[in-house]
Amino acid sequence: FMGAEIGQWHEWDSDGQLDWYLLDDPACRATHECIRQLNRLYRRNRSLWENDRDWDGFEWLVVDDNHNNVLVFLRRDRKGHELICAVNFAPVPWEGYRFGVPDHAYYEAIFNTDDIQWGGSGVCAADPVPVEPVPSHGRQQSIALTIPPLGAVILRGHGRRRQSMMHLESIPLEEYIRFASMHFKRAGTEIEESAVTTVYQQFEGITWYIQKVLNTLYDMTP
Repeated sequence: FMGAEIGQWHEWDSDGQLDWYLLDDPACRATHECIRQLNRLYRRNRSLWENDRDWDGFEWLVVDDNHNNVLVFLRRDRKGHELICAVNFAPVPWEGYRFGVPDHAYYEAIFNTDDIQWGGSGVCAADPVPVEPVPSHGRQQSIALTIPPLGAVILRGHGRRRQSMMHLESIPLEEYIRFASMHFKRAGTEIEESAVTTVYQQFEGITWYIQKVLNTLYDMTP
């Protein structure tokens, strides 16, 4: 509401003016500059406003994570250009927060409300953020993003991932359990069936990812 752009402490009074003297305070001035830059970002990027009346202009990516207090959505203009906004309403950062995204080579954080210059704590996502072939939220690829506390990160995708020419059929879960148990026993240890099941379900039976994780676990065996 009125005064939010300068971090006004008092309730807005319709009979008076904003508390402009707060701009002498470094924290309030940083908040004011953050809002100014957000407004400029909004004007420069048509994906944030051009398609407001079309269902194609907005898409939820994460809508149900009330446990972590995170929302992620996508905005799209009429030419298909997209921006992703990840918002964390929790007072703690989430590192490696994974969610499905449209297929790009990587994502770049173009705005972070937790940047030190806006008075934030400086928790920033690694740049660039690579897109990985890990299924998540109904998509075949995803990113693992650091989302700052009580903040938001706006992302833009770049390029396209290289697609593999090889297609590997999925192997039944029982075969994986038998295979993994045999090799771990040879190493003088064991792996729980529930662990193999969890890996199998996480990657929806996709052979390459399951074997990569099992190999990593095997290499970690003392």
